[in-house]
Amino acid sequence: MYKKIEMEVLVKLNKCIICDDYNIADLGHNPSPFFEDVELARACDHCNSAFVVPARLLRIVNKKKLNRTT
Repeated sequence: MYKKIEMEVLVKLNKCIICDDYNIADLGHNPSPFFEDVELARACDHCNSAFVVPARLLRIVNKKKLNRTT
């Protein structure tokens, strides 16, 4: 896991927390649910589309399924 000081450096370098590439445009994206406890973590456009958004949608679908069975 990244320490806060390391995260500050990654943010200044515009480095994606998921793919470690230096391709973050503007402020990047919140990488939750992958890195929820790291407040400064950012994700690039590609990782946001390919990993973060699908993971969030899957979380919603799983919650709905869980609610139906209880």
